[in-house]
Amino acid sequence: MIYIILSLAVGIAFGYIFKPNKSHRIQHVITILIWALLFMLGMGIGSDDSLFASLPTIGLQALAIGAATTLGSAAFAWLLCGKNKSRKQ
Repeated sequence: MIYIILSLAVGIAFGYIFKPNKSHRIQHVITILIWALLFMLGMGIGSDDSLFASLPTIGLQALAIGAATTLGSAAFAWLLCGKNKSRKQ
């Protein structure tokens, strides 16, 4: 846990020192690192036989959670928008 907090603190310090207006290459480096992390994550999933075998179940659960989240967000936005319209009238 301490490594995670230290990594975050070092990242904040570097972000403060190398602000985007000081270095435009930082965004490019971040993009490359994110692609590398996604590639390594894919390699990890592909090499784990038990995880790869349970992927259809995990995918179905992720689809259900994503759909429920989207529907809940849309319903809340619809309710909130309706309340704002009634205040304006």
